[in-house]
Amino acid sequence: MGGYEIVIRKLVFFDEKRKIMKKLSISIFLSLLIISCSSIKEASFDDNYINYYKNQYRVEIPKFYELVNIMLSISDVGQLDSGLISMNSNYHSNVTNQFMKYKNHKVIKRINRKLRKPEKTITYLNYLFWQWNALGYKINENNNVYHAGIIPQKQMLWFRDPVKRNISEINDFINISNFREFYENHDYYYDSLISQYHQYVPINKMTDWLVKKFPDIEYDSYLIVISPLINGTNFTQRFSANNFTQTIMSVAAIQINEKINEITNELNNSRYVFTEIDHNFINPTTDKYLEKINNSFSNKEYWRKKSDLNKIYFDSELIFNEYMTWALFSLYCIDNYEKVDYEIAIKSMENNMIEGRNFIQFKNFNRKLMEIYTESSEKNIEKLYDIILDWSFTAQQQAMND
Repeated sequence: MGGYEIVIRKLVFFDEKRKIMKKLSISIFLSLLIISCSSIKEASFDDNYINYYKNQYRVEIPKFYELVNIMLSISDVGQLDSGLISMNSNYHSNVTNQFMKYKNHKVIKRINRKLRKPEKTITYLNYLFWQWNALGYKINENNNVYHAGIIPQKQMLWFRDPVKRNISEINDFINISNFREFYENHDYYYDSLISQYHQYVPINKMTDWLVKKFPDIEYDSYLIVISPLINGTNFTQRFSANNFTQTIMSVAAIQINEKINEITNELNNSRYVFTEIDHNFINPTTDKYLEKINNSFSNKEYWRKKSDLNKIYFDSELIFNEYMTWALFSLYCIDNYEKVDYEIAIKSMENNMIEGRNFIQFKNFNRKLMEIYTESSEKNIEKLYDIILDWSFTAQQQAMND
């Protein structure tokens, strides 16, 4: 799923910490959307931008991006769908207290026309188009929204940039709701969430490991965009311009479970970010093995139990990428953690993939890849593709012959 990675997952996160999205109906249009957004997109990175982001990773809660998440959270669907909006926090209560009085504002009514029902494909698409495009905009000192000219707008067919279409109404909402004051009053909270990311999600360790395992692939910058209002939707995008390539990941704020130790918290939070970052390494590598993947994963029903959720993974390539993306986290764990620590996280991941996401052969695939990696002296992940695909083909054929 290249440039735009749409990841709408059933998340099981310490059980009580995250709600599970259910009854997600994925249409063929969503599949076409993924295909159409499969390349690295051109941006407009100037020297100042490049100097700020190059050779490092940053975690940010951009002002306009948070405004969009607030507007989405007070929409009719945003008040109902805990798969989209994280509702179990004091911050969400603060948002509700501050902004619900403006739920009948013109821009919220326009959001409601597009986000019509919870847990529907068309709703999630419109939600994502708001988020995608929000990354390209900023708010000036006069509380007016403008496109910064760096991240390109996203449009497709009848899906147009909703920010551009509603910019005057958004400007009005900013002013009458006192959004700037609210955002500035929560600076300390936002900073604490960013600090938690740096504490519990070792991005440098992840990216260093990935670059070593995929020596032909490297990015100049990794930008993690978070919001305390995001729950179950994550995505990654890649942009390139002026000899500079950046991958941007949008994810939820991390969740700390005080009943478990720091290492387990790190592992549980890391895997959601890791599996966004590593799409940017797995997917370009997969492109080199499409013929073999199409053979080894030809029986899609063997690899994933068909459900509304899994209609998004409509071909062998998409299914394999999900298997490989999540299994790669296990290899990262082998190299960076003690077995007594990572085995708990891996078992939880396997259960989530099988029971939550219906990738029914994931444990077998994951354990085989771990075995291959441990026993092989070859640590270049691309070199393992042929081996795991040969095993996958044999396992699939044996199941078909039984």
